Amino acid sequence: MVNLKNRHTLSLQASCNNLYEVENIQDLDSLDLDHQHYFVLGGGSNVAFVEDFDGDIVTFTNKQLSITENDDSWLIETGAGVVWHDLVLQVTQKGIGGLENLALIPGNCGAAAVQNIGAYGVEFSALCKGVQTVNIKTKEIKELTNPECCFGYRNSIFKSTAGSDLLVTKICLQLPKKWTAKLTYQGLDSLTTGATPLSVMNKVIEIRQSKLPDPAKLANAGSFFKNPVVTAEVACVLKERYPEMPTYHQDKNGVKLSSGWLIEKAGFKGKKVDSIGTYEKHALVIVNYGQGSGQTLLRFVRDIKEQVRDLFSVTLENEVLLIGKNGVINL
Repeated sequence: MVNLKNRHTLSLQASCNNLYEVENIQDLDSLDLDHQHYFVLGGGSNVAFVEDFDGDIVTFTNKQLSITENDDSWLIETGAGVVWHDLVLQVTQKGIGGLENLALIPGNCGAAAVQNIGAYGVEFSALCKGVQTVNIKTKEIKELTNPECCFGYRNSIFKSTAGSDLLVTKICLQLPKKWTAKLTYQGLDSLTTGATPLSVMNKVIEIRQSKLPDPAKLANAGSFFKNPVVTAEVACVLKERYPEMPTYHQDKNGVKLSSGWLIEKAGFKGKKVDSIGTYEKHALVIVNYGQGSGQTLLRFVRDIKEQVRDLFSVTLENEVLLIGKNGVINL
């Protein structure tokens, strides 16, 4: 058995049968996973192992990086094992714009594609040219275009049945040289029109560090729930009851609500049960204060979802994957 406590940032006690660290696609040839239960793990910042996993873990560790300059854009190709924030730092410090709003998001580059990460008005999908994958069972290598990745809000083909056997090995980003700062979100709007990619990145880091705990110091998996999207009619009703409720219009896709605000309004900000609780500065972040268990986490998450549903008639969906004995647990 392999201990997984240090393999996911919520640091819950759990184990798996075997853990395979794969640096090159060719290394997969030695693995026979055709009939075995397995799970693909990245940096572990968006996963919570709530009990022992009865299977094997595969993680791709390649950290190759190349930056190519074209006439009107930059092409960034990086192995799935590169830490996302390290990539943002390296690219932005070269004066290349496009990634700055996504600074300090934990996890690896492969997981950025799987999760379609986003922050401060920017999503991974808007920057992604394509993703290289390998089918773990057939060993077939395939380059997926952006449309073939089926990106959605914190979603992609890699989280569906169709992509369940696909291991992300490399991502390719295309960043236009014609750069425009995206400063519409609160906190960034204080920057001047003379903002640079570096100044925006530094501001994003400052804001995130003021609100979110460092997983290395306080175990957490970042934002635990997705921001729910409701119809304009539902948002209107809720606004009448709660005029102070923040809302974000999503064009034809409805209105996005703030999960953090809903959870705080339901009385969970700073609440703690045993060693599991919400962060005192941000209700959207669930933390492990030291000896938290997977079962306590599950009960706590269920309580949050139930209270928010009862109070607002809105169902929260967890962004963090909960992994149990047989794989993903859906609450």
